Amino acid sequence: MEFRDSTSSHKKIWRSNRIRCKVQFDLPDEEARAKFWQAQVPNQLPLSESVDFVELAKQFDEISGRDIKNAVFQAVVAAAREDKPKKEKQVTQSHLVEAITEIIEANKMATQSEYTLTPVEGDVQLPPPPPDLPIEE
Repeated sequence: MEFRDSTSSHKKIWRSNRIRCKVQFDLPDEEARAKFWQAQVPNQLPLSESVDFVELAKQFDEISGRDIKNAVFQAVVAAAREDKPKKEKQVTQSHLVEAITEIIEANKMATQSEYTLTPVEGDVQLPPPPPDLPIEE
């Protein structure tokens, strides 16, 4: 099967239900996390001297590369929104800590709700497919 774009691939996967298992990847170790942090920060990004990637890697151990990427993005947005002249805006350690903390909390909430079963009586209604998915009957 050839996928031409992400929209059609999502439709085909949803329709065919071909994903039958999950693949578990181990989380990166401290050294890898420090490298992930550094790799996600572009060279041209104004970065405070207070940023310590090794300390971030030590402080937050249950995170993935995706979590780190999202945290850097959130930290950049937070720094950009600060009420400072453009030349004074920098991403700081506190921006990164706040962003990754929010992501960790969101991950915990998603994991808890993903596995919570609620008993129901009567017929069970399945959620509808995504609105842009044509239903084949």
